[in-house]
Amino acid sequence: MCSLAPLLRLSYSHILPSDCATDSVGQLLIRGRVANGWGGIWTGAVRRPPPGKRGAILHAALVARPCSCVRRLAGTRAREIQFTRFLRNGSVTATEMATHAAERTAVRAAGRDVVVIQDTSELALGGRRAKANGYGPVGKGGALRGLLLHAVLAVDAGTGGVLGLVDAKVWNRKGGKVTDRRSRETPHKESQRWLDGTMRAGEVLAAAAQITSVSDRESDIYEHFARRPSNVHLIVRACQNRQIETDDVDR
Repeated sequence: MCSLAPLLRLSYSHILPSDCATDSVGQLLIRGRVANGWGGIWTGAVRRPPPGKRGAILHAALVARPCSCVRRLAGTRAREIQFTRFLRNGSVTATEMATHAAERTAVRAAGRDVVVIQDTSELALGGRRAKANGYGPVGKGGALRGLLLHAVLAVDAGTGGVLGLVDAKVWNRKGGKVTDRRSRETPHKESQRWLDGTMRAGEVLAAAAQITSVSDRESDIYEHFARRPSNVHLIVRACQNRQIETDDVDR
């Protein structure tokens, strides 16, 4: 039996000091690692579900109660801690989640006629408090602060059913004055997101029978058409009037 007082044994139930012996489970059977210096064993997350399961629980909660507040999403303190630890894991990033979703979308889109819809959403998180936490301006006037999300979705052209996520970019605008947009190259503008979304659609949905990308007038820029992947057709809402060369079918 352990020589520590009962209160200390309860407080440090996750460690096995060197002068303690387990009653029914040997140290080699305990999942964990040997701690350096004192010979005990840190058992780690004995009852905690694996990361994949925690991610699935978070996804189910988002479907049932869509919101950006972890506390409201979780419902209980224990679930809030679980979600917070999952989201703070260095391996959990928006890019990694989007990549995983795109892999599943590619399987569903194979052999189909696919419409790709891309647009940008503003995730407003507040005013002064959000600014103090480092969030950049969103919306008109710059009073609101938050993040921007550019999502690219794949839809079945025949049924209109959503096949899944193709790509997603999340970014935080930096404050301060920026140089005039006409003096900057496209890769240094937020407009680059339209080119990236179209390029990503051509890569992810390569096995689709046909890909048609639909986007708003913000994407009506020359580079978007010039750098279009060969397997992607574009339908873009015109931002301004321009001359278009067409074939004369009567000749």
